[in-house]
Amino acid sequence: MVAAIRWFKSALHPNALTLDDDSLDAACDPAALTLAIAGLNLPDFIHRLRVVAPADTDLTAFFALGFRRVRRTRLVAIDLNTLPLTLPDLPADWTAQWVSPGDPADWAGWFAAHWDHYARTHRSNPPRDPGPEGRALIFGGDDLTDALFVTDAQGALVAFGSLRADMELGWLDVTRTVPGHVPAVLGAVLRRAVASGWTQATCEVDDDHAALWACLRAVQGGDSYVTLHRDV
Repeated sequence: MVAAIRWFKSALHPNALTLDDDSLDAACDPAALTLAIAGLNLPDFIHRLRVVAPADTDLTAFFALGFRRVRRTRLVAIDLNTLPLTLPDLPADWTAQWVSPGDPADWAGWFAAHWDHYARTHRSNPPRDPGPEGRALIFGGDDLTDALFVTDAQGALVAFGSLRADMELGWLDVTRTVPGHVPAVLGAVLRRAVASGWTQATCEVDDDHAALWACLRAVQGGDSYVTLHRDV
């Protein structure tokens, strides 16, 4: 009996169908994948098929049907005894403020900066803006424990980061108005983690975020994934 190959649609990425993780093994069979794709009755708003797989998966069947690599992802386990010592401080005219969820702050601006970052780093699969409430749900969330607001001398938000539950780092970046300084933002977040008693931190990083990818390139180990797309 041939296992079913299932796809799902995300509300955040409404123009793509993504292969269900549980269907990956079945879809690696060329005949089964060919039949599954041929049997899709796609609406006009679906523009691509998408697959996320461990980097060591044999993806020959997908490449034969026109899928291509568009993204690499790593789950990096950071030793907090070493990496924070190698990263620079924030610029002298920047001010870092750590805020707890629920405390007064320009949360709308913080969430908007996150959305700008997310949209810029997902150009291969453009997302749909969920609006202010959706941004708060995605980038706030129950796992947020500490939020980093970095402002310049005029009080404008120039960088952001966060600590999340289970010793995970949240999204971090500088705004598009101040290129560079991502290593310093990462350093600020990791030093906060150390001060909070963390012994290690997990960071999910995609090669679309080139500056953070470069910061963590030398950190060995962790799981790696690839994302494939096929236009339809």
